[in-house]
Amino acid sequence: MASYLLLTVVVLLWAVAVAAAQDDKQMVIPAWPSCSTTDNYTDGSQYKKNLDELFTTLSTAALDNGWYYKGTAGAGADEVFGLIMCYADRNATQCQECLAGAPAGIKRWCPGSRNANATYDTCVLRYSSAPIPATADLGYVFSVYASGEPVASQGLTTAWLPLMSKLTAGVTASPLRLANDTAPYSSSQEMSGLAQCTRDLNGTECSKCINNYIGRLGDMFPNNTGGAIKGYSCYLIYQVGALDITLPPPPVSPPPAPAALPPSSLQPSPGLYFFLVEPLLVGQLVQRNNVDAVRSTEASSSSKTGIMIGVSVGSVSFLLILGVLMLWLHLRRQRSKKQAKNFEQWREHELKKSGGDFDDDEPEMEDEFEKGAGPKRFRYGELAIATDNFSESNKLGEGGFGSVYRGFLKEMNLDVAIKRCKGSNQRRKE
Repeated sequence: MASYLLLTVVVLLWAVAVAAAQDDKQMVIPAWPSCSTTDNYTDGSQYKKNLDELFTTLSTAALDNGWYYKGTAGAGADEVFGLIMCYADRNATQCQECLAGAPAGIKRWCPGSRNANATYDTCVLRYSSAPIPATADLGYVFSVYASGEPVASQGLTTAWLPLMSKLTAGVTASPLRLANDTAPYSSSQEMSGLAQCTRDLNGTECSKCINNYIGRLGDMFPNNTGGAIKGYSCYLIYQVGALDITLPPPPVSPPPAPAALPPSSLQPSPGLYFFLVEPLLVGQLVQRNNVDAVRSTEASSSSKTGIMIGVSVGSVSFLLILGVLMLWLHLRRQRSKKQAKNFEQWREHELKKSGGDFDDDEPEMEDEFEKGAGPKRFRYGELAIATDNFSESNKLGEGGFGSVYRGFLKEMNLDVAIKRCKGSNQRRKE
């Protein structure tokens, strides 16, 4: 009767698990998952969205990264950290199924948990609201032993202990944190073993975890031909006979950048022009659908329109600035001419007012002026223009009889010094 009841309970549990898994055909059921129960997230929360994004990234990235990936999603208080890895004693198909179905399984068995760890028959999955530490978790989730011929003390001495030493040394040195090896068990048999850690652990942490499991196996299964122990950081298994080991594939390398052509090859020969088109590129262009072509045309048209608008605005701005500058120069020149004319009129008025001109006191110099043999006589307006209306910036010095200015006679292309005499009642001579 008791056996019948036990069988009934087992069947019911199995039926519940199958019914729960029917909602997601890819779901992989975890073995004894560890789920947090406080500060749970809710449906629609940012943490839930980040967790879904992380699970998608983990499963996809692990396939291209040798069946292992550690990453994050989101930022701030809702950032999620995760890790997933396949065990090497399972084949590629089993690994792909576990990578694809483990996230759905842990979400079903740990609803709302912000932190969870789960081991599966083929892989291990962890996620947390805090960074996953790169230190070994020395606890274990489950252990199992193989029934059969007990291990004699002589067998332990000649096979088990040397095998464990090989595995410890190998997993410490391996960049994959994985080692499998064998040791002679009898004249016709070998003992095989596998040691594996998650790849975020360094050699020291991995060795610590494996050595801890070796001690546990020795205590739990001292006289069995096989045994295994599995946790969230490492995995150790041994048995008499061969283990079916599948090493993870190397990570997928990004495509190499195209080699740069030497400068000489970019210069076409005179009179000869040709074009090279890669066949693969042609095939890709042909395979583009009409929607891509329309989007490309719209993007190109938008880009050209933007460039034309920018060039037009720049040109108009330049012409406006140039026009304003030319108008300013013209007005300044007109003002200078007007000032020179006013000074000339004022000068003539002053000369008439003083009752004479330049040659009243020196008739001999006037004769020389008329004959063209003496110094050249300049009108006041010419001297005012030459000195920029006797500007203070052109003033060279000042004496008792007047000030000396620097000037430039454009008609003679000559730099001169001009003295302007003081006194309003005397005749002024420059």
